Amino acid sequence: MKTKRLCALLLSLAMMVCISSNAFAASFIDGTQTPYAVPVAEEDDVANDNSSGAQSLVDDNTVSGSILSRTDRDWYCIEFSEDGWANFWSIGTNCNLDLELYTDEGDSYEADGYQNTANNQTYIEHFSVKAGVKYYIKLSATKYSPYEFRVRFYNT
Repeated sequence: MKTKRLCALLLSLAMMVCISSNAFAASFIDGTQTPYAVPVAEEDDVANDNSSGAQSLVDDNTVSGSILSRTDRDWYCIEFSEDGWANFWSIGTNCNLDLELYTDEGDSYEADGYQNTANNQTYIEHFSVKAGVKYYIKLSATKYSPYEFRVRFYNT
């Protein structure tokens, strides 16, 4: 009887360790472009911590992620097929995120990020974008914060 209890306890403990060692990352279901969360071990959440590992975005789709600490940075990138303008925004956070926008041409637009402290939404609206230019987005925060992020393109 004690052996069965010990085996059940060890199995439960092993399952808890496997489940609790996961963090949040974002991905898409093939073909539907519907976002879903994929568990990623915290030590593996470094792939998009700099611009060279930026996760590609698809226009008008929401990705979910988490800033794990005040030193964590999440980078995304998107390239538009025609000139126009775009909105960049984060929602569903427990604090205001810092949103910085860069281009592959070296331009920085971090001064264009706005924060709405009433609902913890950070955004850049009506931003003029050019076809063929890759735009990089850097998200950071002063504390742990799950978030949803979205980019929407509009024709001019």
